[in-house]
Amino acid sequence: MKNKSKIFIFFIVAIFVFLFILIFLKVFNFEGKKDEITVSEDVVNETHNMLLTNKYEAKYGFYNGYFTKYSSLDYETILTLGYYYLQEHNLISSNSLSNNELIEVVPNVSDAKALAKVPLETYNSAIYNLFGNDVKINYVNFNTNNLYGYYAKEKENIYIYEKDNNANEQYYIYNDITSYELNRNKDLIIYDYYIKCDKNTKICYNDEKLTMKNNKVSYEINILSNKDNIVKYKHTFKINDEGNYYWYSSDLYAK
Repeated sequence: MKNKSKIFIFFIVAIFVFLFILIFLKVFNFEGKKDEITVSEDVVNETHNMLLTNKYEAKYGFYNGYFTKYSSLDYETILTLGYYYLQEHNLISSNSLSNNELIEVVPNVSDAKALAKVPLETYNSAIYNLFGNDVKINYVNFNTNNLYGYYAKEKENIYIYEKDNNANEQYYIYNDITSYELNRNKDLIIYDYYIKCDKNTKICYNDEKLTMKNNKVSYEINILSNKDNIVKYKHTFKINDEGNYYWYSSDLYAK
């Protein structure tokens, strides 16, 4: 009987030891450390650059002050981003479109500068890389500041050209990454500062459409010394089968 009691006690103690070790590993996150997911700062910066905040002024982009997904973006924003993506990744040739061909195809562009002729197939690949393979693409003519795109349906091309209208000089935009993290689904979450100021009125806003006035910051003061009064946004990027990130959503970040 004594041996049986000793065996029973040993068995109970062994169970408690096992449970203690299991809880210890859970609490201190020792499990799976060999498979810990990491991302380099270069990848974070390249992914954040998809938003191209300072390069153009989207009408309905990523800094609206509310939760935004692909369905909330206007087609001008989507197509503008598609062109800049192709340009920055050297996926289009600057010699693909002459001014003469531009004038022949696009009406009323005698004062424009030809930039590129982009096949729809190439444009599709850029937008899928930016927003995922499941998005719906509608092609339209677009204009964002001095950048223009003409959709020639019969030719299955987008003709890109520019006009110098200095539209971007009225506003100052400050945008900078504050932090980033990876969640359990391998999504990359990037947090950043955003403020947009009218140089003429000196008024600053928390959104790109100038509807959310920031009463604590103005263009006359040193914005960089007042970061505590600048709002933050949260951007979620998902990863595709090739291991590359694409934009999924943006939202005003509440601390």
